[in-house]
Amino acid sequence: MSLQQIVEQTVTGLGYDLVEIERSAGGLLRITIDMPWAAGSPEQFVNVEDCERVTRQLQFALEVDGVTY
Repeated sequence: MSLQQIVEQTVTGLGYDLVEIERSAGGLLRITIDMPWAAGSPEQFVNVEDCERVTRQLQFALEVDGVTY
């Protein structure tokens, strides 16, 4: 499975929208997420706890699949 697929599957599985994946030459992997938009519901914002949740899950998923980042 590719890095794109792993990240997308993990992020959407946690209930977030994947906005962007960015990789730098130095090995940095930056993921941008957002809350899904739903008509008629109040606007929700991504907070630090959401970022931490996604980061921890991605670290686990990428390690299990043997992806270097």
